[in-house]
Amino acid sequence: MKQFKRLMEIAGREGVYNIPNQTLAKLNSNQKEILDTNEVFIFKPVTSNIAHIDVNEDDIVDAPFPVFSYEIAGDAPITREEPNQSKTRMWCIICIEVEPKKYDYFCLVETIYGYNVLFIKEGSGETQTSINSLTHTIFKRLAKETTGIEPVSIKFKLGTGKGKYFYKLKKIIHVAPTKEQSKTNSFGTREIDWKHRWTVRGTWREIKGMGKNREGVKKVVKGYTWVIPHIKGPKEAPIIKKQRIVTKE
Repeated sequence: MKQFKRLMEIAGREGVYNIPNQTLAKLNSNQKEILDTNEVFIFKPVTSNIAHIDVNEDDIVDAPFPVFSYEIAGDAPITREEPNQSKTRMWCIICIEVEPKKYDYFCLVETIYGYNVLFIKEGSGETQTSINSLTHTIFKRLAKETTGIEPVSIKFKLGTGKGKYFYKLKKIIHVAPTKEQSKTNSFGTREIDWKHRWTVRGTWREIKGMGKNREGVKKVVKGYTWVIPHIKGPKEAPIIKKQRIVTKE
């Protein structure tokens, strides 16, 4: 959550660099409304190369939510610089589904000059393709590993002056290999509930013609239809539902 908070604070205070035109701009009202619906995922570090996780490609579904962020626990970056290359590391990525299997991104990047937030729009070229590859790897981990819920009550300020607003987070979703689950978060302060009924994520199915969107509205998405999620888990366990996690002052 630390990296997501840093991303949001920098974006709210300094703005974001738009790729590929490299212009700096403040968050607009539409972007703020989109970020209001973000769901935070924190992945446990793994020693193996996550790009080579053995998982059936048919089991890899789509984005767990229309807007979600991911980062690695324990102050570990998502990407590391290669030897003999300049320091460039990716710390947190917010993924926004704009169409079936197409995404815009907000990325927290660290270079030798410090931290910046990049806004990478769908179709931006090589940079966007690289982030797509990272996100696909995250989908592999979601298909292979176990999720746990950490209830939180975190509020922080974004922006200044008249543009100031407050972001409130009510839960964090942790992801870890089944044999590496921990009862506490990376700070050891809160318990993570790994036993709950979970909504199995839906997926986009390719079709001919027009299909349904995530809300179930028919004949509005060209070439795809949304296959609705369903509930799994112990009957006696609580159901974890999606929550809107932003509150305004």
